[in-house]
Amino acid sequence: MRCSSCQNEVVPSFKYCPECGTKLEANQDASAASISERFLAVIAEYETLTNTKLSESQKLRFIEDSSVGNLSVNVSERRLTAGKNARIANGDGTYKLDAAQWVNAMYEVEDPKANPTERVWMTAGGERYHTKQDCKALTDGQSFASWKGKETYKPQFVTLKNAAFVLGKLPCEVCKPKPWSQ
Repeated sequence: MRCSSCQNEVVPSFKYCPECGTKLEANQDASAASISERFLAVIAEYETLTNTKLSESQKLRFIEDSSVGNLSVNVSERRLTAGKNARIANGDGTYKLDAAQWVNAMYEVEDPKANPTERVWMTAGGERYHTKQDCKALTDGQSFASWKGKETYKPQFVTLKNAAFVLGKLPCEVCKPKPWSQ
């Protein structure tokens, strides 16, 4: 690497040029270069949503959170909508946004690129799939399971093929989603 001031060759681990004493800029960018591109988008969105700027060390700690990995595989538009729903105002123009709460808010936002006729709502413990997350049969089923002391699961927005063919779920008799056919 070369010093930007005197153009002498410098060892990349140096913070200052031994020839002219100029502070070397490449070291400051080294940690940013070690952050994967998929995380850079989430970091930028976090900074936008919270009206704060993260230091390099904060960015590295931020991406260590497993929730950030879950966020990084979703579409940016969906992440931003969920983040706006999950953030909490601090009163000074900034916001608090917990990554785990941000992920939970993703369940409330439909994927903008998904075709709604080919996606359905279902729970891991249920036997049926539904057109709407708030289908009466789905909410009643969850209430009944909870009343019986069974574990309830958060509804997930999945493909019709996944729900019907892969997982063997049946269409709901109340909201009547499209049955799956090959």
